[in-house]
Amino acid sequence: ESGNIVISNCTIKSAKRYGVYTFYSRAITVSNSMFYESYQAAVYSQDCRNICVDNIKTYDTKGSVDTSSLRGVVSFFQTQGLTITNVVGTSYKTFWIAQVNATEASGLVSTGLIKDNFRTDNITQLDFSKFPIHYEGSGAGTPLNVVSAGIGSVWYRNDGGADTTLYIKESGQFSTGWVAK
Repeated sequence: ESGNIVISNCTIKSAKRYGVYTFYSRAITVSNSMFYESYQAAVYSQDCRNICVDNIKTYDTKGSVDTSSLRGVVSFFQTQGLTITNVVGTSYKTFWIAQVNATEASGLVSTGLIKDNFRTDNITQLDFSKFPIHYEGSGAGTPLNVVSAGIGSVWYRNDGGADTTLYIKESGQFSTGWVAK
């Protein structure tokens, strides 16, 4: 429950729950930091405004305590003005960037941008976000039935061909409604 905080150039090892946990906070930046063995998420934000997560690296996020969670390496719920960019690394988690899959209260719906985040462990990257979060992702293969995002989101396919390198989320919920352009 803080405001105007910058966490930069930190190394966090063996966090039992979250590397950084923001709750009812404003204007928080987490950047240029490394997270090792954070069990539930490297960064988690709930009921916050203006949160920026940029240029962080993770290694082996998630332990046996959190085997069924839909949380990602970076997770959020009811966070407005969110920016998540340049999150790279490895993880035991299924999801990479994830909006907690619960109904957000009216007036507290998450907003912001998720862009340029990727796994380096050769595991299919699963991200989960909902409108009005703007999502831009990239990777091998189609995002259809794989990447959950809001309408208007963009996917850049790095192994695509003619008419299959750019996908736009035009309709549907969760991972449906992606159309190749």
